[in-house]
Amino acid sequence: MADGTEAVLAAQLGKLLPHLDERQQRLVLGAAAGVFGHGGVRVVARAAGVAESTVSRAVGELDCGLEPLGRVRASGAGRKRLADIDPGLVPALLSLIEPDQRGDPESPQARSLRDEHLTEEIRRIHEANYSVYGARKVHAALLREGHEVARCTVERLMRRAGLRGVIRAKSPRTTRPAPETARPADPVERAFTASAPNQLWVADITYIRTFSGWVYAAFVIDVLSRMVVGWQVATSLYTDLALDALEMAICRRRHAGGDLTGLIHHSDRGVQGGFK
Repeated sequence: MADGTEAVLAAQLGKLLPHLDERQQRLVLGAAAGVFGHGGVRVVARAAGVAESTVSRAVGELDCGLEPLGRVRASGAGRKRLADIDPGLVPALLSLIEPDQRGDPESPQARSLRDEHLTEEIRRIHEANYSVYGARKVHAALLREGHEVARCTVERLMRRAGLRGVIRAKSPRTTRPAPETARPADPVERAFTASAPNQLWVADITYIRTFSGWVYAAFVIDVLSRMVVGWQVATSLYTDLALDALEMAICRRRHAGGDLTGLIHHSDRGVQGGFK
């Protein structure tokens, strides 16, 4: 360790330690030793003029979760902050910070540093959740972790970092009403019952989300058995989709020897399946 660094440390400790009691002095020395890493106990002990065992003891206490500067109990009072007991503590602490690094919490420099820290936290949460979280969920996660930040700040930092959540896609429309003049009559009059197989079939079209996009499925169901007798799947919504499902149902039932005389095929009023 260079003599210059040790001299600077000795000067800083000389300003701070007189404002602390014996225990607080010891813990501050332990915290300083932790900053220097390997060999820090020896360096801090020389700078402060204390035994190495004192600094080593403080390092062990800090490892157990003690805080170097916290609240203390004054005689005849509750727990008070050190700054309330010794008004000279804050100036002593500020003297350890370079003047251009002090500023106030709302200064551009301080705000920039906080933005950088929050951006890293936002990026971490965003990546930990498969990059699907938007500003609302990232903000909620930050609050759960104890970060005091406004949602508008999260939105601003996410925009600046190019982060965004997954936008929920709108569901496709499978029923597009045909003009009134082209709509077939409803022979079943909404009475979806049957007394025999192949008497009444109902059909519809639905959609399924896949990794490659939306897939459309048309199907025909026998009302009596509730069995799907015909179906067709496609990646686009076209008129033949419903017709292909119906043709499959007819082919399968005829192949099984079914009698389709008097069969009624009922679908919704969409333009893809507007027939009976």
